[in-house]
Amino acid sequence: MALAVQCLLLQHFNTTVEDYTVIFTSGCTAALKLVAEAFPWVPGSQKEPGSWFCYLSDSHTSVVGMRGITAALNVSSVSVKPAEMMSRTTDSRAEELDGQTPLLFSYPAQSNFSGTKYPLAWIEEIKSGKLRPVRVPGRWFVLLDAASYVSTSPLDLSAHPADFVPLSFYKMFGFPTGLGALLVKNECASRLRKTYFGGGTAAAYLAGEDFYLPRRSIAER
Repeated sequence: MALAVQCLLLQHFNTTVEDYTVIFTSGCTAALKLVAEAFPWVPGSQKEPGSWFCYLSDSHTSVVGMRGITAALNVSSVSVKPAEMMSRTTDSRAEELDGQTPLLFSYPAQSNFSGTKYPLAWIEEIKSGKLRPVRVPGRWFVLLDAASYVSTSPLDLSAHPADFVPLSFYKMFGFPTGLGALLVKNECASRLRKTYFGGGTAAAYLAGEDFYLPRRSIAER
């Protein structure tokens, strides 16, 4: 039953379980918090620049709140104004990716405040290196806050494959409240590092030793 629901949800976004995993959450805010906690951040140091969390200044409160988690991990965060992103020209040739340090850029497909829709083309341009929110070495991943956008517009993830897509079902269908999802691109799902486990999320663990084995499926962790 659960797999059937996941398949139907992914079909709605023109993708499949081969490309994305559905993680059900209590809402969009919980999905964003999960990304902030499980993203493979690399703390900055004197020798290494570390990861960066960048977000459009026109982001939802729950996105801006992610910087509290990144700050505790010694990860730099910065907001980027829409005008700055719009004014930056893309290079027809992708810039050489100078490093594999994970960098995350988050922006809303549609602003919760003004209703402004931002270019979905940014997703591929940022991931390919043609467009960079800030010029720092590393590999960019994109979190597309689609909660407001999908309430009125179709989202084709086969054409715009964001790495993380948080959703709220009541904004899509009017019900139920308190239920949402995080769609995770399978290519980067294995990078997520969840530290807390509970309930049936562990395949095996020892109470007297620091041993924990997560379930194979990321959606069950």
